[in-house]
Amino acid sequence: MYASADYFLHAYLAGIKITEPGCRRISVRPYLPKDLYYCRDTVCTILGDIEVKWTVEFGQKNLYLTIPFGMTADIDFCGVKKTVGAGSYVINVKE
Repeated sequence: MYASADYFLHAYLAGIKITEPGCRRISVRPYLPKDLYYCRDTVCTILGDIEVKWTVEFGQKNLYLTIPFGMTADIDFCGVKKTVGAGSYVINVKE
């Protein structure tokens, strides 16, 4: 499905993994390395585009996430765990 560099970006830095057939459910668990302050990724699926962006700035970690219609996402971001449906979401965590 992905080449090794693409897989690293999609599955680890952005943290997007498809967990059910047909892309009905995904997990989003980004990896935030110590010296990286920004990551943005889009994965095209049959249901639409999954968009993930995270930033680290001013003592705060921010996750911006867009999930297409018909998909459910299990999010694990810096200790915040949520299950969400389609829509756009922002999660902020103080360092």
